[in-house]
Amino acid sequence: MCFAVASLWIVWLRGFRLRINGDVFEYRNGLYQTRSCPLADIEDYEVKWIKWQVLWRRLKVPRGVVAVRNQDPILINIKPFSRADLAALRHLLV
Repeated sequence: MCFAVASLWIVWLRGFRLRINGDVFEYRNGLYQTRSCPLADIEDYEVKWIKWQVLWRRLKVPRGVVAVRNQDPILINIKPFSRADLAALRHLLV
């Protein structure tokens, strides 16, 4: 049972990906949904604490917020990434 849970957790973590491909920023979350936008359309990147309502509890979770011109912002789950990777991302986007 523990092996199955650990395997599923590893597969879920491998689903997270941040990539800058040429002039395009791509983010894939753990559910394998991908959002992308041209780097020229990115206006800002910051880390915010966002409130989530989960069943009867309110949680505050850190998210990277990429503001994109003429689109909804891209919310990035920053927990699976190292601080060095996030610092490099901030340097590239801002």
